[in-house]
Amino acid sequence: MTALASYLVGEKGHVLGLDIQQDIIHFSIQNVEKCKKKRNVSLNCNFENRNCFIPDFENRKFDRIHCGASCPVGVLPKLIDLLNPNGILVTPCGSFLFFS
Repeated sequence: MTALASYLVGEKGHVLGLDIQQDIIHFSIQNVEKCKKKRNVSLNCNFENRNCFIPDFENRKFDRIHCGASCPVGVLPKLIDLLNPNGILVTPCGSFLFFS
């Protein structure tokens, strides 16, 4: 998903992928590198080993957030707070798909 998002935003955009498992991040980085070589595309993405449900102490804001893990209902406002004005959040939440 991170590589796809990076491809969609183009060379001027930047995408940040988060995961709580370091081995998943390593796997993702390897796949991004393979994709860059095989498709000869520029992918501007980075990865961080962290939990998206824990507040970001760098106070970063994002234009778009996709969360693949089910977001607990009580944490949803925290993810919404990470959005820039007019930002979009897409995440499974409980038994529904939340889209702002």
